[in-house]
Parts: sequence; structure tokens; C-alpha cells
Amino acid sequence: MAEPVVDIQGLNYSPGGLPVLQDVDLRIARGDYLAVLGPNGGGKSTLLKLMLGLVRPDSGVIRVLGQRPGEAGGRIGYLPSTPWSPTPFPSPCSKPCAWARSSPDSGVCPAVTRKGTTKRPARP
Repeated sequence: MAEPVVDIQGLNYSPGGLPVLQDVDLRIARGDYLAVLGPNGGGKSTLLKLMLGLVRPDSGVIRVLGQRPGEAGGRIGYLPSTPWSPTPFPSPCSKPCAWARSSPDSGVCPAVTRKGTTKRPARP
């Protein structure tokens, strides 16, 4: 059996003593689809932040692409619901696309292509 893309075992997270996620086990295989559904404040975004290494769990094991959270580098993307950027929005499409690039040989931003140009935007 191939190594899972995401493997979480016994995950617990209680910021300030308030239990948000308790005893979570989750395994996502390559090619699987996943929908994380729940009420506001139910821990959906927190689960993603834990997987990305943006916050640390109280206990449990998290592996993403076989590595600890935060070590998968540019192989995972995350678009937070609360926007942050180094420059104020609105900004040209080229800026967020440039920020998202992890290597010089990555492709042209799809939104730029839809606007009718395939010229790569300059890196900031």
C-alpha cells in the first residue's frame, strides 16, 4: 500500500484549554477527494493549519507527504479565508501569482492565461 498523502493519528488541539480537535484520526490516500464540512468554529481551518504546521498540536502525529507539518515546502498550497499579502489589495493578478510560485520553472498563472497573455509576470 502506498504511503498516504496525509496521515493523522490521535491529534488533539486545545488552545487556551478549550478543546477544538480531540482524538482525530485521518488518512488521505493519493487520488482521494476530501470535503471538510462543519459549523463555524468547528475546527475545519484549524485542522488545515495543523497540517501545514502553522500551529502545533497538543498531542498526536501528523504527516503530510511523509514529512512533519511545514516540511513539505512548496508542494502544498493554502489560501486562507482571511487575506494577507505583503502589499494591499487590490493588486494585479501577477503579484499573487508570483507569490505563489515556488520555483523558477513553474508555469504561467492560469488567471493571466485567461486574460489572453501567456507572458510570465516578473517576479517581485
